[in-house]
Amino acid sequence: MKRKKIIGIILGIINGVLFLILIEIAVRIYDKERPFLPPAAPEWIIFSPTLHYTMKPGFGGEIYKTAAEINSQGFRGREFNPVKGDTFRVVCMGNSSTFGNGVKVEDTYPYILEQRLKGKYGEKVQVINAGVPGYSSFQGEILWSEKIADFKPDVVVVSYGFNDRRTVPDSGWTDGGDFFRRDAKVQARMRFFSKSYLWRWLLHLLNLDEKVPEITGFIVRVDKDDYEANLRGIGEKVQAAGGKVLFLGVPDRNNLHDFCREVETAMVEGEYQKGREMVEKSNNLYSRMMRRRFNLLADSLQAEISRVAEWPDVMAFHGGLPIYTAEEYNAAMRTAAEALKADYIDLSGKLGEEDYLDFIHFNQSGAEKAARMLEERIMAGKKV
Repeated sequence: MKRKKIIGIILGIINGVLFLILIEIAVRIYDKERPFLPPAAPEWIIFSPTLHYTMKPGFGGEIYKTAAEINSQGFRGREFNPVKGDTFRVVCMGNSSTFGNGVKVEDTYPYILEQRLKGKYGEKVQVINAGVPGYSSFQGEILWSEKIADFKPDVVVVSYGFNDRRTVPDSGWTDGGDFFRRDAKVQARMRFFSKSYLWRWLLHLLNLDEKVPEITGFIVRVDKDDYEANLRGIGEKVQAAGGKVLFLGVPDRNNLHDFCREVETAMVEGEYQKGREMVEKSNNLYSRMMRRRFNLLADSLQAEISRVAEWPDVMAFHGGLPIYTAEEYNAAMRTAAEALKADYIDLSGKLGEEDYLDFIHFNQSGAEKAARMLEERIMAGKKV
C-alpha cells in the first residue's frame, strides 16, 4: 500500500511536469511574438552583488542609443594593458557624462584629453575612460577598490553626482550592498523565468507585466552627506596609492539651473503667484522637484497662496528624477576636495547652451571645454 502511494505521488509529479511542458509549448505556438514582460536588463549589463552591475567586457552595440564598444577590462574605448609600465596614466571615473552618452567615443572628454596630452607629451600618455552609465559615487568608491587601483593611475578624475541625487521608492532601494545583492538575485531569477512563455503569460494575465515601482517620496540613491563621504573615500584611497585626485563638477544645463533659481528667487522676494505660475507651467526634468520646493518654501515663509499638487515619479533602472540640483551636490564635492587639499574644477559658468546634448550630457563642444580645463590642471607643473 505504501509502495503504491509513493508510485502514485511520483506519477503525479511526472504528469504535472508534462502538463506544464505541454502548456509551455502551447503558449509558445499560440503567441510566440507577444512581449509580455517589460524590457529585460540591457545586453551590456552584468549584474554584480557589490557594484550592482558592470559593463559586459567585449560588448559591441548600442548603450542608450550610443554606439559603443566595451574593451576586455569592461570600459568604453580601445584595449589597453592593465599593467601601467612607464606610461603616464590618467583614469576618468564617472557616470554617463564621462562615458559619453549620445556621442562617439572620439567626442568624449577622456578621449579628447588623451589626444591633447599626447600632442604635447608624446605617446607615453594614456587616458582611460572608466565612466559607467548610471553609476553613483557609492559605486565609484567600490570600483576604485575592485578594479581601478590595480591600474596604478598617476591622476584620477572623479565626476559623479547626477545619479546620486535621483529618487527611489524607499530606503530599501538606496545604493548599498544589501540592495545590490538582493537585486542581483532577483534579476538572476527573472532572467531564468523570463525564458518561459508560460511565466510571461501568467504575468500578463495578472497584469503584473507592466508594474513599475511608484515613487511618492523624496529619498535619493545617495544623500548629500554620504555623497561627500564617498568622494572623500575615493580621494583618500587615490592619494594613499600615490596618485593625484581631481574632482570635476558638472552643472545642470543652464536653462534648468535658471528655472530653479528664478522660482526660488520669486518666492523669497514675496512674488508667490509668479513662482507658482512658473512651477505649474513647467514640464522639464526638475518640475517635480520644484513643485516640492515651492510647497516647502511657501510653508516656511507662511505664504498666503495655495500649494501646488505634487507629482509621483516612476522607477527606471537607475532611479527616478533628481530631487537636488547639481549646484547643491557640487558644493559637497567642493567640500570634499578642500578637505583633501585636492583640485576641484567647477564647469558652472564655463559651459553654454551650445555645449550640451541634453539636460546634463556634453556634446563635442562641451567635452572639448572640459578636456581643456582638465589638461591645464593636470599638467600644471607636471613633467611627463
